[in-house]
Order: sequence, then structure tokens, then C-alpha cells
Amino acid sequence: MTPEEIDANPKKAFGALKPSLHYAPMNAMLQVARVFELGAKKYGLKNWRRQPVDASTYYSAAYRHLIEWFESGVNVDPESGQHPLAHVIACCLIVIDSTEGGELIDDRGFAEVLTGTQGAPAAPTPPAPPPPPPAPDSPHVAPTDNLGSDISAAIEQALTTLSHHE
Repeated sequence: MTPEEIDANPKKAFGALKPSLHYAPMNAMLQVARVFELGAKKYGLKNWRRQPVDASTYYSAAYRHLIEWFESGVNVDPESGQHPLAHVIACCLIVIDSTEGGELIDDRGFAEVLTGTQGAPAAPTPPAPPPPPPAPDSPHVAPTDNLGSDISAAIEQALTTLSHHE
């Protein structure tokens, strides 16, 4: 097939609009797939899609595998036989997939919860209204219209009292 014939192929034009998966390193992706296969055997195929999952569960699992690799020097996970970072990637993919599917319980502890497919922050919660002012007849509150003169009078009285005690 000539280059002109390849360029004229309509499949190529449509394919150019789709993500190019050949950019991902296949040897690493195969290890991630093997981790997912182990997970399917242990917990069920795509188990995170059957019910909502906590972000903290996958954060903790990813962090444990990251520590296994970085702090302990492990390059092969003893249970799966795969690189510990393949487990980290699998955890991250589950969080992304759960977010996209609306099944992630965002328990990170932030007031702002990420929502939607782009991870845009939700609209901020409006601040609580201020508490109502105390009743004007309360003994602890000076009337606001006389506040300046009341303070001045109190200062004047205190100074007068102090000068009489000297």
C-alpha cells in the first residue's frame, strides 16, 4: 500500500480523533492489567463499579504499595508478582473511573468536593449568615446609636475616678 492510499483511508481520519494508546508503555500497562486480574479474582471483576468506594481506601492502598517500592526496595510485589507501582497505578485508575462514574465517596476531608468528569470544584458553600445582634435591652449591649458617647462617658468617668484616688 502506498502512502497516498494510507492517507486516503477513512479509518485513519476517524482514528486520528481518538486517543492514541500507543503512547502508553505497554510493558507497564500489562503489569497493571495483571494487577487488575488479581483484583478481579479476589474481589470480583470491576468490583468498584458495583457500589460506591471511598477515596481513602485507594489512597491508603496506593500509598502502601508506594512505600513498599520506595522505602523497602521491593521491585516485585510478593502476592501479584508485579511491580508495586503497577498496584499504585491500578489504585489511581480505580479512583479516576469511580469519579467518572459518580461512584467515588470523596472522604478526603475537604469542604470542596470534586465533582464531574473534569474534576472541577463544586460551587463553594456560601458562608453562614452572621448571628442576629443581641436585643438592645440586654444589659451587656450599649445601644448602637449612643455607642460613641457611651464609651466617651465611660472613659471620662474612669479618669475622674482615678484622679480622685490619687
